Amino acid sequence: MWFKQKKIFFVIILFVLVGFGSISEVHAEASEGSIDVLFNDVASVEVFKEKLLSIDSDVEFYEIPEIYLLRINQPSPKIEQEIYKNKNVEMSGKLTEILIEDKRLIDQKIPLRNISMSRSLTLQNTIDDFDLLDNLAWYKYTMIKNQQSFEFSEGQGVRIGLIDSGVDIYHPLISPVLDLSNAKSYIEGDNSIRDTNGHGTMVAGVIAQISPKAVITPYRVIGDATGDSYFTIQAMIQAVQDEQDILNMSLGTYKYSNDENEQITIEAYERAVQYALQNNVMIVSSSGNKGLDLDLKFQEEGIRHLPGSIPGVFSVSALTRENALASYSNIGSNIQFAAPGGDYVIEDGYLDVTKLIYTAYPTDMDNMLGSIGVPQGYMFSTGTSLSAPAVSAAIADYYAYYQKMTGERPTIEGIKNDLSSTALDLGVAGKDTSYGYGLPQVSDAYGLIPTYTFSVAQ
Repeated sequence: MWFKQKKIFFVIILFVLVGFGSISEVHAEASEGSIDVLFNDVASVEVFKEKLLSIDSDVEFYEIPEIYLLRINQPSPKIEQEIYKNKNVEMSGKLTEILIEDKRLIDQKIPLRNISMSRSLTLQNTIDDFDLLDNLAWYKYTMIKNQQSFEFSEGQGVRIGLIDSGVDIYHPLISPVLDLSNAKSYIEGDNSIRDTNGHGTMVAGVIAQISPKAVITPYRVIGDATGDSYFTIQAMIQAVQDEQDILNMSLGTYKYSNDENEQITIEAYERAVQYALQNNVMIVSSSGNKGLDLDLKFQEEGIRHLPGSIPGVFSVSALTRENALASYSNIGSNIQFAAPGGDYVIEDGYLDVTKLIYTAYPTDMDNMLGSIGVPQGYMFSTGTSLSAPAVSAAIADYYAYYQKMTGERPTIEGIKNDLSSTALDLGVAGKDTSYGYGLPQVSDAYGLIPTYTFSVAQ
């Protein structure tokens, strides 16, 4: 089969003739002609729905009742007037775009030339795709401390909701860890969870290596190149109801808190996050790839990155292979942890791809890297989008061991306390805006987990 093709390959160095491309952003506006409306309580929603139907019995609307949100399609002038005058309406407008700040190698417009291989690998006769992945996935061993973590846990049975662009369900690395019973697409007109973007498969590939016995359920909210915050929030709520333990959200949106038109998006995400937290479902989010100090941007311009800036979310910044802050990583006071995201490093005019993240990629999408010996189904990339799943997977490992030792689910606060107190502190002493509490050391956190206690009668 294709994934058993033999390669002679370890360190690839590429010659750079042109500068790096700008960050690729995926945008999507809310449905044309729709209005989103937020209320304070469910009773207000029900009263308003009755009013809508009395004005226009054919009016079409969607509903996320858990956060008191309605989306009204093609509202008539009378309905619009009712929205603006109704006292039960807290705010109205449009939930707008979501972003993927993608930094995969094939989007950087770098010519692939001057391949250099390591002597140690050249001496080998053959190497298959999984061996190649094992050799290049340095970030895996950073997170599991060179297999020490796996002696305790591999994330057995922990459920991770992947809110992203879907996955390649046939990928040999990912297919064994998928649970498709609750998988769902929120792309209008497309019920498939097939990953036509590539991003979700890359993220899932990171999880599958660091927590190989966790269970991933994909919720597709990004199609080829578009997404919508309304459906992203709907996926968050559904994933909680499907009893996912962790939501991985390697995506986000930048919003101005002082812009009345964008406040509804901020409020809707805050409500969705609160709903998850109330149900003891933790959210791990990328911090973003624009190299921004988000605290400073908020002070100066009122900009927030969602959902990463919302209290209670585990926002993750990106590390280089040397455990330094990656050049593109956003920072801010809501950063809780840092994890490998890789970086583009040029030395003597060459790009060393061993500093990047090597992960899964859809097998039915051309990775355009065959000329340098990279098999189809794999990709080099960087970004906080890949740091977040590294933390999600590490938490899954901790979560499974906690359940094994105590018979109970850990609380979000308990997870944070144990991981933060054992994290490798980077930067200034203590929690900081660049690294948060630092790089999780899950194998050390296991020692803080209590064991079963039995009464004398037992």
